[in-house]
Amino acid sequence: MINGYTYSHMNSVYWYCSSKSQGSNLEIIKIPTPSGKFLLMVDGYTYNQNNGIHWLCSSFKTQKCRARIRYFEDTVLKVNTDHTHPPPKYYHRRGMYFKV
Repeated sequence: MINGYTYSHMNSVYWYCSSKSQGSNLEIIKIPTPSGKFLLMVDGYTYNQNNGIHWLCSSFKTQKCRARIRYFEDTVLKVNTDHTHPPPKYYHRRGMYFKV
């Protein structure tokens, strides 16, 4: 649940808001990295797994961003989406994401 909305699997990478038909369009994308780990992309912002279920904004260190997600077994448990910076830019091609 994020900001009062629940999410459902679209496939192994994409999630969609269960209330999408009611105007919510927040999507969660699980992005594989070359190191074999994953990034979560939520509303254009990326998160790195920090410890078990805790995912921190990818700009945690460089921008001192405090945004974070609790994510466990493909379920979002809790979210703070208050970022101190604009979202990073990614290029998407053939199922791969590349940071610009």
